[in-house]
Amino acid sequence: MVEMKMTIKDTLTKPLIKDVFKGELGAVSFAVVEYLCTRFIESFAFSTKLGPEQIQMLTVDTLEAFGYESLEDIILFLKMARSGKFGNTKRSVDSNLVYGEWFPMYMDLKARKREEIQQEKKSKEKEDLVSMEVIKKRYAKNENDRLMADRRNKAKLFVDKVSKDFDKQMLEDTIREWSKDKNKDYYTALLKKKRLIIK
Repeated sequence: MVEMKMTIKDTLTKPLIKDVFKGELGAVSFAVVEYLCTRFIESFAFSTKLGPEQIQMLTVDTLEAFGYESLEDIILFLKMARSGKFGNTKRSVDSNLVYGEWFPMYMDLKARKREEIQQEKKSKEKEDLVSMEVIKKRYAKNENDRLMADRRNKAKLFVDKVSKDFDKQMLEDTIREWSKDKNKDYYTALLKKKRLIIK
């Protein structure tokens, strides 16, 4: 089941063999990897297969090669190797073929996957940064729109209050007076609209 589901991406988050099998657990790691190597060799249909001592040597080579990788890496690598992902073999499988040719190919695949994930992460961080900038700009615009609306409302209330008791003459006199002050341009524009109401 582990073999069927495992991908190179999954192995990147798994604990390293050297961290999992410390101290007395070293014997356990040897037994587990020896079982995996035996199973791997047995999967090939060659009439001549590795003997017990050669399997032990393959196990030692595997533990050395994967010391800074995970147990899942070993499982996935052996699966890929036996299924021909690194090329076919017309002779028996030995440590020289497995770790001289196939292992570097696996590590290259893993390095490329790690780089791909890093690029995706950088791209996502960039997208998030852009998104945050867009949100900040939108927030600033909304805040500005709110302030402008607030100023317009206050200005309208002020003009309504000032012109509440105006007649036509008082309105025109105030418009003329306010027109001389550039700071009152917006108020003057609102006051001129009162001509529609004050006749």
